[in-house]
Amino acid sequence: MRSRTANFVLQGTLLAAGLGLTVWALLTLRWQGDLVDLFPADLPAVRDLRALQARGSEDFSLLGVVVETHGEDSQQLAARLTQVADELARSPLVAKAEVLTDPSRLAPEGWASVFIGLPPEKFAQFANATSEAEVHAHLQAAREALSGWPDPAVWGRIHYDPLGLADWVVTTPTAGTTNASPAPPNPVLRVASKIRANTLATAAPLVDLVHAALIAHGFTPGSVALTGEAAYVAEIARQMRREMIGMTVSSGILIALVFLVAYRSWFPLVALLVLQAAGLLAGLLVARLVWGSINLLCVAFASIALGLCSDYGAVVYHHFAKGGRKAGDGWRTLRRSLIFCVLTTAVGLGGLSASALPGLRQFAVLINVCLIVVAALAIGPWASWVEKHIGPRSIPSMEKAEPEQPAPTWLRRCGWVFLIGGWLLLGWAGLHVENIYDFSWSRMSPPGLEAQRGQDVLSAYMPAKFISGDESAWAANRQIWASRKPFELGPVFTAEGFQPNLAEPYQGLFHSLDNWSHGDPALEIWSRGSTAFARLQATLPALIKSNILATSAWAMVIILALLAWGLGSITHLCRTLLAMAAGVGWWLAGLVVVHEPLSLAAFASLPILFGLGEDFCIFIMLFIRQEGQRWGTARQRLGQPLALVAIITIIGFGTSAFSAQPALRNFGVVLALGILSSFLAAALGLPALLAKLKPKGK
Repeated sequence: MRSRTANFVLQGTLLAAGLGLTVWALLTLRWQGDLVDLFPADLPAVRDLRALQARGSEDFSLLGVVVETHGEDSQQLAARLTQVADELARSPLVAKAEVLTDPSRLAPEGWASVFIGLPPEKFAQFANATSEAEVHAHLQAAREALSGWPDPAVWGRIHYDPLGLADWVVTTPTAGTTNASPAPPNPVLRVASKIRANTLATAAPLVDLVHAALIAHGFTPGSVALTGEAAYVAEIARQMRREMIGMTVSSGILIALVFLVAYRSWFPLVALLVLQAAGLLAGLLVARLVWGSINLLCVAFASIALGLCSDYGAVVYHHFAKGGRKAGDGWRTLRRSLIFCVLTTAVGLGGLSASALPGLRQFAVLINVCLIVVAALAIGPWASWVEKHIGPRSIPSMEKAEPEQPAPTWLRRCGWVFLIGGWLLLGWAGLHVENIYDFSWSRMSPPGLEAQRGQDVLSAYMPAKFISGDESAWAANRQIWASRKPFELGPVFTAEGFQPNLAEPYQGLFHSLDNWSHGDPALEIWSRGSTAFARLQATLPALIKSNILATSAWAMVIILALLAWGLGSITHLCRTLLAMAAGVGWWLAGLVVVHEPLSLAAFASLPILFGLGEDFCIFIMLFIRQEGQRWGTARQRLGQPLALVAIITIIGFGTSAFSAQPALRNFGVVLALGILSSFLAAALGLPALLAKLKPKGK
């Protein structure tokens, strides 16, 4: 009695500790809403982007860009935004809030970084053009151009940039065009937070505060687009959390409905969901302990894990619900099949764990943790519980087996149609590879973001082309600027009849260049960062392809070795590979039909698809090896659970096809179609290839 009490107390203590750790993990898990986190951290371009991001966050956390004026002029908008800024400045979250009407004041370092990339001979001309005498001369010419009745475009251009410095870097004139400066912008609200707002916990309150202040002062939703690091993080991280919850709930409901339709029983369904919850919580706990955060590409982790790991519990339940016992050969064959499925899937995920994309590495680890936990529970405690509490259902006992006979004629004919069609489609795909993949950035970046709308508006007020310099050019230009004689711009503007506040943006530009000439690396950080994304676009696809090919190679070799060992026959292995090749042909054709070619993220998922695709063939081949060609018995023992497994797994992957993230949507479609093709390859292709197999024992 004491022993039972002690065991009960120990189990209760362990359960309470596990639940406590899980609650802590869920409450403290950070949602990564930064797009830079999608890319390998060790790439020079990514390091440059992070350095630029960190530098920019020192100057501003949030920008409110007016995108809809509703007939108001710039002065009216500026006055209303000033009221918003005054209210925000009193918030404990805000360090400073101001209204800017000149985009060059948003980030003077950004403008100055463009100038330092000029060739030394042109930079020398620029330095000469910004001397005190040349500034006097340029302002005199501008004053003369404004006399009389100036053209409104000329007036706006001079008012915005009286020294004409934007003409040095904005555009390069071509035939039939003029080198025009950007048009004067609408006012911009700049809000600097007291701490860097780069997590959901810090960015979301700041964004909500600014949105509320804008609405309180009469700005309609959408008329002012918030952009900047805090806006991106808050919007994307919220979207991630919302989608993970929505996908998990949707998958759980659909899987429950499928299970109820198949078995018409609530009690084992609840137990099955508890089994899946244990695996999901184990994965999230590992994420919190190892990384402390969830990557953007892991949003679909819960729904995919729910669909993938439900398979093991469903197959075990079917075995015992239909009369199977742990003491029989059927259980040993089934358990062996399950173990092989876990191994091949884990190896496929292991290929992803060596991916160059951090999100896919994290995804592979989380799914593997969930997979191993659920599979161990399904084969052990879950199997014992089901055998004890679930009696035989509608189908006769599995101990009764029919005589050996080949697959029905209709099934073999359908199988050969599937096989020959798939092989032909695979050959077509090999000749039209360009239709199979699309590594464009439109399949990686989230569409319709408010932060992106604001950034697009701001980009019209910034230099049209950032000039990339190098170390030698920077060294020469640094010496040129250091030899320039500094002076105060305000008195020069006043002497020439211009408002002294027009000199402030230029003073900030020159101050940044002065600091750079004395060794401050800020401008070079901005220059490298401004070209980093273009460099990343050029190098990342090739990196991903080579990385996935390398990691997939060893994963597929291990999977093939496991198959050869498990099937115990090279002939059976060849039949399995032929059936899967036909499935690949139909899969690729399906991708073309639904206009979802392989993106970077989906291309990286090929190892897991190969590992998953083997599962259906493993069940059938091991059954044939154990029982011979008893296709009626196979239909009873394997038909329903394998169809159920296919539906559940497709649901798990398919829910991510409704994600707002293009990468996740493509990932879900590619994997769902792959699972469907693999199931059809096993269910149709293998019976045709096994039709002439000799009866067992002859």
